[in-house]
Amino acid sequence: MSKQAPAGEPVSPRRLRIGIAIWLLSWIPFPLVALAILHNHGYLQSEKSSTMFVTVTLGIQYIIGFIGILIAGKEAIQLVQKDGTRKLPRNLWRVVIHGSTDAPKVE
Repeated sequence: MSKQAPAGEPVSPRRLRIGIAIWLLSWIPFPLVALAILHNHGYLQSEKSSTMFVTVTLGIQYIIGFIGILIAGKEAIQLVQKDGTRKLPRNLWRVVIHGSTDAPKVE
């Protein structure tokens, strides 16, 4: 069974930001940049080794992105349970930018 957070527990802005950052980092084409660097230094000369390198590193990058989605998703689920699906984009934005779902005070 999954451990659910109590309904009154606040959403963690740090976990949400870390999850989003990890997910965004998973979209950077590190394997292609690393492949070019390794080719220039004389490594991965055959097509088979290059294909295997790109396949493995893209798989690792996919897993890292999925972990980021899981981290941010847990916090998003808490927001949906608290305020509903319609308010989720606004609440996510407020938590990421301001650190809470409360509307910012304008003076």
